[in-house]
Amino acid sequence: VVREALREYRIEERNEEFRYIGQAMGLFLIAEKGERLLIIDQHAAHERILFDELSSAEHEAQPLLIPLSFDVEENQTEAVMGRAKALKRAGVGIERRGDTSFELTTLPSGLSLRGEDIIQLLSDQGGTEDEVLKTLYADVACKKAIKDGETLDRRTGEDLVRRTLALPFPRCPHG
Repeated sequence: VVREALREYRIEERNEEFRYIGQAMGLFLIAEKGERLLIIDQHAAHERILFDELSSAEHEAQPLLIPLSFDVEENQTEAVMGRAKALKRAGVGIERRGDTSFELTTLPSGLSLRGEDIIQLLSDQGGTEDEVLKTLYADVACKKAIKDGETLDRRTGEDLVRRTLALPFPRCPHG
């Protein structure tokens, strides 16, 4: 029965570089490419696609109606200022209001970010400007990506496999 179904699909198949077989356990996309069987983590693949899109896009700063005030420890102020500089490239606006007081004034439009998440990112220790942006984009991509257990229709599964195979680094940005 399975071979008959595959034979029928093969007849309908367009000239693709892979053959999409389906989804398994609500976690994996199964495809065939040449002599290889591909098992793709649907969440990790979608997360990487979103991460690459976020990393390469311009993000317009959207002013907050009410700036979000926060304080940090005195030994964190310079690190917060360094991270704020990096986050400005992503549309996040931070202004210093005192020795250890800051305000979150803008967030990138089109991204689902909570001010509390930005403040946590600012408070974390370490990281270059690029690492701070990578963490931000990886977190946003993870939250927006298809979740484990989510059922995908055939067209969505095929598109996700196609886009994954086109990636230069088809790995989750978290590792």
